[in-house]
Amino acid sequence: KGFFFFFVFFLCSRKQKSCYLDSFTTMTQEFTAERFSLEALQATTFGDVDFERELIQTYFESTLEKGQLFSTCLNKGDIVNAKIHVHGIKSASLYVGAMRVADVALFLEDLCASKQTDKVKQYLNLFFEEINEVTIILKQYLEEI
Repeated sequence: KGFFFFFVFFLCSRKQKSCYLDSFTTMTQEFTAERFSLEALQATTFGDVDFERELIQTYFESTLEKGQLFSTCLNKGDIVNAKIHVHGIKSASLYVGAMRVADVALFLEDLCASKQTDKVKQYLNLFFEEINEVTIILKQYLEEI
């Protein structure tokens, strides 16, 4: 089980060519991971289309819920629980191939760990924009399979 997770994480963390690859620079941090990696998704699902549908649908639901909780925790100054919620988004994003969301979430998770609440809030809009963008891509993918 541990090896499988490491293997999936390794595949997901590699930068691969994709029609969705474009650089996004903001403030002082540059996020260049591709938005969606079909290879990463299929490494998780082993190409099982039904499992892909279920995993992506669950991703939509959990990301919405965890995103709201993340934002609420930040507004309340609860950086510890904010970190937990953004970590969940990062992990789920790696499984569905939402590489840029995972990249931004990792950055936010590190900021939470160092208790830089104000800096986290600066990247909040970018984070939710990336989630919206990958949601559009994943919905298109679901229509194609």
